[in-house]
Amino acid sequence: MLAALLPGFAWAQGDGIQFEKGLRWQQIKEKAKKENRYIFMDCYATWCAPCKMMSDSIFTRKEVGDVFNRKFINVKVQMDKTAKDNDEVKSWYEDAAAIAKEYGVMAVPNFFYFSPEGKLVHLFVGTTTDPKQFIEISEKAFDPSMQYFTMMAAEIKAAGNHPDSIRKLVKKATKNNDGVNAPILTNAYLEASKDLFTKEHLMFVDEITGRSADKGFAIFRDNAAKVNAVLGKGVAELKVAKIILMEAGAFNFMADNSTPDYAAIEQRIKAVMPDRAERMMDMLKLHYHLQIQDYDEFRNLMDAYLKKYEKQLYPVEIFGYVQMTLFMNNPKMHQAALNWSNAALAENGAPQNLAIHSGALLKAGKKEDAITVMKKAIAEMEKEGGMEQVVNAYSQTLAQMESGEL
Repeated sequence: MLAALLPGFAWAQGDGIQFEKGLRWQQIKEKAKKENRYIFMDCYATWCAPCKMMSDSIFTRKEVGDVFNRKFINVKVQMDKTAKDNDEVKSWYEDAAAIAKEYGVMAVPNFFYFSPEGKLVHLFVGTTTDPKQFIEISEKAFDPSMQYFTMMAAEIKAAGNHPDSIRKLVKKATKNNDGVNAPILTNAYLEASKDLFTKEHLMFVDEITGRSADKGFAIFRDNAAKVNAVLGKGVAELKVAKIILMEAGAFNFMADNSTPDYAAIEQRIKAVMPDRAERMMDMLKLHYHLQIQDYDEFRNLMDAYLKKYEKQLYPVEIFGYVQMTLFMNNPKMHQAALNWSNAALAENGAPQNLAIHSGALLKAGKKEDAITVMKKAIAEMEKEGGMEQVVNAYSQTLAQMESGEL
């Protein structure tokens, strides 16, 4: 009991990593500077299974504790909030929010490494089941030639204002879940690029845009007609909807198996995009019932959705749902999916959509029609050029259809 009252008391996990308790973020940094020690920060969420695996299987290992307790000041930061949070976690709410914003926590488990001066020098996002590998990854924080952020700073300087070089760095930052450099580099790339509305450029912007704060978000939101003219009807609107829904907490049920709070989510959406709130809520209900495998209700909602938005369909969205049904063993869903596919194909008959439609035909028992449509998809894709890998994949699927393997 006495130890719990002492500031800076380290929470021990047996022989594993000892995480500080009783100190706030500023105090942690002051302690690191005074003791000339690096800081290891574990950013986690209560719903995150990989986070729990790292805590239970890696942090508790003696060989890990021996290194981290000697070389680092260790701190845990919970990035979500729950009704079960204790006083220690609650006391970090403000710091956790500030850390997420300043350092751009893009995914969890997220491990930050700070120098004794409080400078962020290294990053690792993900998991490993090998304690030795985790130690090796973490010890790179001590070597400037191996520190992720130090190396990125040098590469960014060398890239200058050249779009191709910046683009490579955007991909690297995004791949590494680097929330510090990714948004800065994305903005730099967009400012350095002259032709924004080519297919190659827009597909890349789509790939690197995941938040409303990203500059690419405004491109999709404010230039829907131009984007759709290049990528297909509804692509821009669907991109915007997915981001708004995510930021409103609409998809939290996928992580914690909860039931969406529709009223609260709708209120958040209306605060930022009131004119699209109704449709986004309809989208959310589709996702939810598909996720919980309530296929009867999903079919009913989908039929109503198609009827309601008949003149404003997003083919890319509909084909996404159709594609999911191809992996189901559910004849009713297959027949319904074929109907949805027919409606979407009338709006956009791109080769990729033809290929999905072919799958829907096959699942609905229309093998010969499926083969004919797949041949058409391949022929159209060959005309586009530069799509050899996709053509090969489609050709293999066609051969399986013809041989009866599918």
